[in-house]
Amino acid sequence: MNTECLDEPVKDYIHSLEKQVAFLTEQISLMRYKRFGTSSEALSHEMSLPFFENENAPAVPIDASGTITIPAHERKKPGRKPLDPRLPRVMTIIDIPESEKLCGCGAHLVKIGEERCEKLHHVIEKYFVEVFVRPYWACKNCEGSGDEGKSPVRVAPMPPMIIPKGMATPDLIASIAVNKFCDHLPFYRQEQRLSRHGICISRTDMANWTIQAAQAVERVFDLLQARVKRSDIINMDETSMTVMGEDGKANAAKSYMWLMRGGPPDAPVITYHYRPSHGAQEARELLEGFHGILQTDGLEVYPAAIAGTDIRHVGCWAHARRYFFDASKANPQSQTARDGLAWIGKLYSIERALRKKLDDGAMRRDAFKAEREKLVRPVLDDFKKWLLIEAEKVLPSSLTGKAVSYTLGQWEKLGHYIIHPNISPDNNAAENAIRPFVLGRKNWLICGSPEGARCSCILYSLIETAKANGLNVYTYLTTLFHFAPRAKSDKDWERLLPFKKAFDLKKDYSFTLPPDLI
Repeated sequence: MNTECLDEPVKDYIHSLEKQVAFLTEQISLMRYKRFGTSSEALSHEMSLPFFENENAPAVPIDASGTITIPAHERKKPGRKPLDPRLPRVMTIIDIPESEKLCGCGAHLVKIGEERCEKLHHVIEKYFVEVFVRPYWACKNCEGSGDEGKSPVRVAPMPPMIIPKGMATPDLIASIAVNKFCDHLPFYRQEQRLSRHGICISRTDMANWTIQAAQAVERVFDLLQARVKRSDIINMDETSMTVMGEDGKANAAKSYMWLMRGGPPDAPVITYHYRPSHGAQEARELLEGFHGILQTDGLEVYPAAIAGTDIRHVGCWAHARRYFFDASKANPQSQTARDGLAWIGKLYSIERALRKKLDDGAMRRDAFKAEREKLVRPVLDDFKKWLLIEAEKVLPSSLTGKAVSYTLGQWEKLGHYIIHPNISPDNNAAENAIRPFVLGRKNWLICGSPEGARCSCILYSLIETAKANGLNVYTYLTTLFHFAPRAKSDKDWERLLPFKKAFDLKKDYSFTLPPDLI
C-alpha cells in the first residue's frame, strides 16, 4: 500500500495495524501447528539449519578436502528382538511318530540335532483367596489353672499386614497401585476389570487401601527426600492438579505437584510433593537444608525462593530452544529464529561429543569439565553478542522477539551448566520424571482429597525411583508392602529403599529379600 500521500498519524496507525496483523498471523500459525502438528521438537529435513553466514557464526566442521565428516554409527540388526532370557520357559517337544524313526534299510534313526522356535504366551490374571486357619489350643485336664501366666486358650497370632484388618494382601495393593500410578488406570476402570473376574471391590475401597498403604511406608519416602537434599544437584519442576476438599479453596481451583530429582547418577532419587500453590514459599520449604546446585526452568518463583542462600541456580536450554522452535514454526521465514536454533544446536553438539567420551571412559571427569568450558565459553560469548544485535531488530511482541528476550533474561543461569560435570544443559531429567504424573492426570482428572494427594506423592515417588533404578515396580511394591509392617529400626527401612541391591532385578525376575526382615 502506498502511504506516501498520507499524514504521519495515519501512517503510524496503518503501521500499527500491520504489526498487529503480523502478530495475530504468527499466533494462528503456532496454534495450528500445536493443534495439528507433531509434538516433537525435532527439526524436519526441510527445516534443517545451515550454520550462519555472518561473522559471528560458529564454523561447520569441514576437513581439508572440503567435505563434511559424518561420524560413524552402528545399525541395529533387523528382525524380531529375542525374548528376554529371564522369562520362564516351558518346553513343548514335537516329535515324529515312533514308526517313522525306522529307516527303510532297517536301521533306527539317530537324533542329530533339533530346531527351536519361541512363542510368547500370556495367562490372564488369576485371583485366589488365601485362607488363614489358626487352631485354638486348650488344656482339658486343668482348663488353664495349671499355667495361670498364660491364656487358657492359645492361638497363633496373625502375621503383620500392611492393612491389619483388611482383606487386601500386599500383592493386590501393589497391583492396584501400579495400575493407577504407573499405568494411569483410574480406580473405576480397575473396578470394572475386577468385576469381569467376579470380584466386587469398589473404587472407594481401592482408594482407602492405597492411602493406608502409602501411610504405612511413609518412612521410606522420608528417607528418599533426605537423600535428595544431600545431593550435589537437584532438578525441579512443577505442574498443576485439581484436589477436591481443600480448606478455603474451590474444588475447581488449581493446586500443584512439585518434583525433585537428585541423588548420584547411578542411584537417582525422585520425589513428588503436593502443595496448594506454586509460590516462592513452597519452593523455599522444599529446598530447606539443601546446599548445592539447583536446575530449573525459567519460573520466577525459584530465584525468589533461593535468595539469600548458597544455592547455585542453573537454567534450562531446552526451554530457550522451545521459544525459538515455536517462532520458527509460526514464521518459517524468520531467519533469526532459525539462527537461534542453530546457536543452541552448537552447544548441544559439543555436549554430545564430550559426554560420549566421558561415558566411554575416554575422558576423566575433571578433563571433561575443563574441555567443556574451553569449547562452550567462546560459543556463549558470540551467541550473546548475536542476541544483543537481534534484540534491536525484532519486534518485542513477536514470538522471535520473546525468544530473544527470554534467552537474554535467563542468560546468567543458562551459562552455569558448565560448572559441574554432572549437570546437563537442560532440565529434561525433571521434565521426564514428572511426565508420568501428567499422563495419569489426563485419565483420573482430579484427586479426591488432600490426604489422597499426599499419599499419591509417596507412591509416585516410590514407583518412579524404582523405575529409574531399573527395578520391577510391581515386585518392589509387593515386597515393600509385605515387609514394611515388620520394619522396626532405621536400618530396616534403609534396606527397603528402591535402589538397594536387595531389590536388583536387572539379572533375574526373582531377587534376594532383605535377610534381616525375613
